[in-house]
Amino acid sequence: MYALDVLPQAQRDLAQLDPPLQKRIGTRLDWLAEHVDDINHESLTGECVVYRVRHRREVYD
Repeated sequence: MYALDVLPQAQRDLAQLDPPLQKRIGTRLDWLAEHVDDINHESLTGECVVYRVRHRREVYD
């Protein structure tokens, strides 16, 4: 299993979220750390489009 380091700014940002959302994010990050070897990691090639949608980025290849 891998360890996940959360930067201080990210910790502050998470602390400002509602507790249920904090838990959902924490659960998902734990899952990613446990299953990192099972995920197909692909780098983006060529041109891609990045849209900023509220608090997240959406990337289209």
